[in-house]
Amino acid sequence: MNRKKYIEKDITSFFKSYREISKSSKKPIRVDENIISKIKDFLRERGEVTKTELYKWSKKNQILPSYLYYSINQLIESNIIKKYFDSRYEDIVYKYVSE
Repeated sequence: MNRKKYIEKDITSFFKSYREISKSSKKPIRVDENIISKIKDFLRERGEVTKTELYKWSKKNQILPSYLYYSINQLIESNIIKKYFDSRYEDIVYKYVSE
């Protein structure tokens, strides 16, 4: 009887190569400090802003979504704003805390 030789192979190995390629191809985002300060000033004026309102404001001010979300993450990491879900608005809310 002729048996085939089975080689153990990870069936998800093709995912690994895709992940490695996609991670290495990403370029770091450079956001102008003026954009970050505009977003910070808007949040300071309003106090609390929903994600939807912030997105509409950024579109009106011609701020790219990638710049907006990068800036928001920078402000969260530096503890200038807080992010939480508010059931009143049924949306994510960004709250200005302090500098």
